[in-house]
Amino acid sequence: MFSLGITVLTITIQDHDEPHDLFVLKAFDASNANEHQKELHTHLGLMKDMANKNITSIIKFYGSYTQAGTFNIVLEYADKGSLDKFLPNNNPPTRQEDVCVFWKSLLDLFQALIYLHNHSEGGMYVVPNDILNVPD
Repeated sequence: MFSLGITVLTITIQDHDEPHDLFVLKAFDASNANEHQKELHTHLGLMKDMANKNITSIIKFYGSYTQAGTFNIVLEYADKGSLDKFLPNNNPPTRQEDVCVFWKSLLDLFQALIYLHNHSEGGMYVVPNDILNVPD
């Protein structure tokens, strides 16, 4: 999972007039500053490179900050779990509009996987547990 010194929390930001949004705060202690830098570099590179591309199936990066000796990254929260949990617990779509949504989502996923494969250093190994489901 995560090495020691890396904490993942879910945070809620609520505006009085808007519904709340959930985010993931990934906090690295000082002993994992190099891991933070590598992950931050990856997210910044993806953001810059994908700015003009229509790739929507990659977890969104919202920012990074340092506070009280921890290095923090704020990411989109995938509240529907991973693909390996989703598929066995949900029936296949049967209505035409649901089938269309399913295939569009799957094609978006393939587009993101192809992008990541073509832009990763040293190869990439993705398993269903790595693929997260986010709200529509």
